[in-house]
Amino acid sequence: MSAFRANTASCDRAATARSPARSPRPSGIAAPGITPDDIVSCVEIATAGALLALAEKAAGHSHSDLGRALGVSRQRVKEIMESGNLKIETMVRVAAACGYELSISLHPVNPDRPVLGAVISADRA
Repeated sequence: MSAFRANTASCDRAATARSPARSPRPSGIAAPGITPDDIVSCVEIATAGALLALAEKAAGHSHSDLGRALGVSRQRVKEIMESGNLKIETMVRVAAACGYELSISLHPVNPDRPVLGAVISADRA
């Protein structure tokens, strides 16, 4: 089970296309061990597994550590990190084990529509 908090806000953005060679390099990364190039690589790969791998790295976990926390094998954690098609429930569980909440947002193609978003966290029973 997950708790949902929805948040909507208006969107005023211009769509711009960038080639990977011209991708901006983020600065001021707060997570220890995460470099700007890690973030850019994750965005360029654009998979849920790559993003969760960054969370795992930021938390200082190995696949074995994360597997123990999730009750799955190290091999299953490796499969999750290499996957581009994960259930939201799986993403929430892995994010929580790394000290994160999952946030999902829908950005409109039509700028007169609002951005829709939700933060999904594991229940804390």
